[in-house]
Amino acid sequence: MSEMKTSKDEWEVATMSVVKDITRYLDEYKYNLAVERLREFFWHTYCDKWIEETKDIIQKDPEKKIELLARLIAILALQMKIMHPFAPFVTEKVWQSLIMLDLLPGESELLMVARWPAVKK
Repeated sequence: MSEMKTSKDEWEVATMSVVKDITRYLDEYKYNLAVERLREFFWHTYCDKWIEETKDIIQKDPEKKIELLARLIAILALQMKIMHPFAPFVTEKVWQSLIMLDLLPGESELLMVARWPAVKK
């Protein structure tokens, strides 16, 4: 059985760290830093690392597919929330696609009225 290089706990810590940073940057009107942090996390951590790791694991151990894809979708939804102030049309379109596929149970139909992710202090 294959193991992820990045554990579920590490994913959660890294994701919440990004939410905390983005929230702080927005509160301080440091939009350039918020966008750079978003880009860095989304492109290099989420896409380059986590999605690629997940593809490798699923190929070797298909039984983990549902769990891993659910985790990626949850993180994608959170990313859409924190990207929305900077790319509202694109993030709303992605959000609507996830809603239509019934992948975001319990979430609002419109991203623009969805609650901002809670930041633990």
